[in-house]
Amino acid sequence: MFRRWAAQPFGQFNEEWSNFYRAGLSIEFMIQRLLQFSENRTLHEYWCDGANPVVYEFSGDEFFFSGACTLSDHHAQAMWLVPFELRIAY
Repeated sequence: MFRRWAAQPFGQFNEEWSNFYRAGLSIEFMIQRLLQFSENRTLHEYWCDGANPVVYEFSGDEFFFSGACTLSDHHAQAMWLVPFELRIAY
């Protein structure tokens, strides 16, 4: 997915989604998994409800993203805009 995005960051994945949108969905999923499997159990009650990469770099099989994501508590009573940095290496 990220290799396809790197080839054409603003190209179309299909008629419905752009490559950039799909990259954002993948980042959201990865942040969610990091929260779920964190050793800090207090983070398990939160979930990521959207990620918007603002800064991105890629070189070969390494990708770096930073931006903001929306976190919500378990009962969806509060939401926060939170900065993130994510480095992915294949």
